[in-house]
Amino acid sequence: MFKLVPREEDLIKLNAKLKAKQAQFHPGTRQWAFDALREWLADPSSPKKLFWLQGSAGTGKTAWSAEVVRRHGKQLAALHMCLHSDTSLNDPAKMLLSIAAQLCRTVDGFQEQLQQAHPPDRLFDLIAHTTALVDLFDGLLKAPLDALNAQDGERDARFILIDALDECESGGQNALLQLIAQQFTKLPPWLRLVVTSRDEELIKQRLSKFDPLSLNCDDNKKDAELYLRFALQDKVEEGDMVKAVELMAEKSDSLFLYIGIAHQRLSEVELGDGEWISLDDLGEFPDDMEDVYKQNFDRVFGVTA
Repeated sequence: MFKLVPREEDLIKLNAKLKAKQAQFHPGTRQWAFDALREWLADPSSPKKLFWLQGSAGTGKTAWSAEVVRRHGKQLAALHMCLHSDTSLNDPAKMLLSIAAQLCRTVDGFQEQLQQAHPPDRLFDLIAHTTALVDLFDGLLKAPLDALNAQDGERDARFILIDALDECESGGQNALLQLIAQQFTKLPPWLRLVVTSRDEELIKQRLSKFDPLSLNCDDNKKDAELYLRFALQDKVEEGDMVKAVELMAEKSDSLFLYIGIAHQRLSEVELGDGEWISLDDLGEFPDDMEDVYKQNFDRVFGVTA
């Protein structure tokens, strides 16, 4: 019997990325975003079908997604992590196949409904010859899920997580964005969608009917300060800690990418008894992410001032 199963190489790649991003997550941060997600999932009457976490580059969206997988694994029905440099991860047709294959393993009865809707030869034809994304969406997801919902509509909330929607652009088009905006909300009410993206204008236009939870907020600044205090502990004298956190918060602009790089560099500094990193030393750190990129470029290509 012809069955959909996730490709082994895709699972290996996905698990490796999850582990790396989970390791980057700093405990205690983003609790406000996790609380919002938990409350949304726990409310069966919520009219909102899409939970959208939005933030600029470097704010830690993918690390948040990885932590969501760890915390809500039992409710997670399918996961897709887009990556602009990997065509296997930014192709919407391949994503639909991956999601359908995951649902066969995570949602009771889905595989049977998929096989009833599409006997082996027809399922193969659907996958091999369907070029319209809407038709593929209907055949692989909507039709079997509608049949499953008609059979048993009282189910606990589950969700599909799509990380880095902005990285699914190909040839100047983001077909996955269009699909999400127009089709995914047609799935049964118990199957919801969680999406992360940058705050790009096209995405904001297409998803304008949904209210994003933004990482560009005061809660994010508090999280950044918490992370910085952790990175600076045992490196900066306690009397300098407040000013040190303020200095690095300004340099980082509360971007977790910058803070993570700074944390790595600080961890490599070996200090003797009674030795501390001074505020002047911290002043020598890159002024912002652009300066980080410039210093890395200069170091790799041997550019000198």
